[in-house]
Amino acid sequence: MSKYARIEAAPVEERYARGWYCLGKAVDYGSKPVALNYFGTKLVAYRGEDNQLIVLDGYCPHMGADLAQGYVEGNSIRCAMH
Repeated sequence: MSKYARIEAAPVEERYARGWYCLGKAVDYGSKPVALNYFGTKLVAYRGEDNQLIVLDGYCPHMGADLAQGYVEGNSIRCAMH
């Protein structure tokens, strides 16, 4: 006979802090990816070809590589492992 066990899950933590936070001066971010660490999370910031500042999770969703080591292509970032 199989036994059933009750698994108690911990409350889900909020992934992002609420509100607006300064991550630096906008002029300090260019077309090269910059690694950031805020809210216990690694992020990557860069400007795409349209000059808009973009901030994303710092890790490649496919291989988990550091996106700050990647390359900006258009308005996207390419993982260094791809």
